[in-house]
Amino acid sequence: MPAGGAFVTTEFVQARSKEFDDIFKDTYLRATDEMTGVAKISSTTEEYIQEGEMSTFRGISKITEGGPAPMARWKEGNYKRITTEEYALAAQITKKMIEDDRLGKLKDIPAQLAKAARTTREMMFWDLFNSGFVTTVRTAIDSKALFAADHPIIDSSQSSVSVVDNLITGVFGYANVQLALDYFETLIDQEGLPAPAKPDLVVIGPSNRHKAKILQMNEYEPGTANNDVNVLADAGLQYKVVHWLTSSTAWFMMNSKLHDLRFITRRQPSPASQVDFITGNMLYKTDARWAADFIRYRYMCGSTGA
Repeated sequence: MPAGGAFVTTEFVQARSKEFDDIFKDTYLRATDEMTGVAKISSTTEEYIQEGEMSTFRGISKITEGGPAPMARWKEGNYKRITTEEYALAAQITKKMIEDDRLGKLKDIPAQLAKAARTTREMMFWDLFNSGFVTTVRTAIDSKALFAADHPIIDSSQSSVSVVDNLITGVFGYANVQLALDYFETLIDQEGLPAPAKPDLVVIGPSNRHKAKILQMNEYEPGTANNDVNVLADAGLQYKVVHWLTSSTAWFMMNSKLHDLRFITRRQPSPASQVDFITGNMLYKTDARWAADFIRYRYMCGSTGA
């Protein structure tokens, strides 16, 4: 018998009793579709996805008349592999329990398994943010955390800057959102050359939603008596409240088209059911093969809120 056992009559007295007209089951509306529009959703027919990185030419050089052009080479960087993993959940009901389920509540098991799969999908994707400040869960192609102060560039031989810092320090607020905008404005490429980008999305937890409205809608700088213009009002930022963040203070800024946070499906959730000939129990199961991961850290910055 699978771990957890079966739904048996001795454990479901309410479902069998004639004294109950209804049983309250989990009917709350879960925030189960918040990753849509943020995640880079794709599918694969392979066991894993593997990608590398490479520098390109920095520029061309001045030469003397009739002189040779200097020879340049590209430089390979790191690589990373994303492997899909299997996820599953099953349940079984004894034949007697099916017969005695007076209210028919256990017939909802397939729908609840599907709901559990959707929940897991959301939790997997948003964990990219929740664990993005540590290297113990996953890392970027450069073996650094998603948000780190020392992402190395491939070729810093001719640049005064050798690392990219996408770790913002401080609470979600006017000054720190400006610092995050500065990160995108001062981005460099793998050769240390300017490669600015424009962010358009800020991910926050529920406790910061009121601050976001103030930043978005105030004509003047929030929190002061001055009449300084609120430079964030026309920054083109959308604020998305996410209920799967485990930190109430963490916040993130990103370019929604260029970021690399992925949800990859190898096998869609596959519901199945059958009767066990030996026991007469009804068996239900759903399984899937997924990966939530990233390879490149660019076009995102984040803060723990501390």
